[in-house]
Amino acid sequence: MNYAQIRKLDVTNGPNIRTTLFVSGCTHNCNGCFNKDQQNFNYGTPFTKETEDEFIKLTMNPMVKGVNILGGEPMQQIKDNTLLNLLRRIKKETKKPIWMWSGYTFEQIIDNPKRLELLKEVDVFNRWKI
Repeated sequence: MNYAQIRKLDVTNGPNIRTTLFVSGCTHNCNGCFNKDQQNFNYGTPFTKETEDEFIKLTMNPMVKGVNILGGEPMQQIKDNTLLNLLRRIKKETKKPIWMWSGYTFEQIIDNPKRLELLKEVDVFNRWKI
């Protein structure tokens, strides 16, 4: 998985201060998309074990009240378990709520076992209209 950006102290994508991950890759091609560069799965930087460890460390900051996962399309990060592993670590190690934005409907997500695994780790699911 590649990522486009990490915001350490994000105040624009949810309530309070949050740590945000923008994943790379999306095939929806939504009308009016403002993250066109992030549609390319190869855009950005590889999400390594070191990146994951740093993200967890950022999230443990007492000022951070939760995590946001945006994109690109988080629900298309199912070629491997990189995102799933991160979400599980966030839940286990930080206990902070996870918000995710996606273009998929609930029905489309539960129809795919790997997407459903991701959803089970999310506290608030926000759907973009595509």
